[in-house]
Amino acid sequence: MITKKNALFNKDQFNADLLNIRNKYKNDGFLNMKYSSAGVKFNEDSTLVEIGIVVDEGSEVMLGEIDIKGNIELNDAEIRSAMETGVGDVLNDKALEADIASLLKLYESRGLPFVRIKIGNVEMYEETGKQKLRLELDVQENS
Repeated sequence: MITKKNALFNKDQFNADLLNIRNKYKNDGFLNMKYSSAGVKFNEDSTLVEIGIVVDEGSEVMLGEIDIKGNIELNDAEIRSAMETGVGDVLNDKALEADIASLLKLYESRGLPFVRIKIGNVEMYEETGKQKLRLELDVQENS
């Protein structure tokens, strides 16, 4: 958070800080995180500001399924073993991007340099009373 005690208050920076906090929770698996309240209150002469943030993080959401479509050269097991992201993990954007880059290199080493991999549907579902994510990877080997 850039906004600090005893520093000048900047409303745009405060909003950016709120977004950064939300992204941190998302990357830690708390996809349903919300602010119960987030506000600022100035004193009479606007020389001081009181910041209040109340976070409801919700429950942690793990990956329940990874569906892979369009792959022929590499089977599902080969693709999953080349990925750090797996069932039971939280979905982390940066880790998933690194996984896709690793898969593209693996395809290139197999003589398929023009493969495209994109994230298809990402949807929530419930299993045994817990919310989980279903992630779809769309592989286009003949690009």
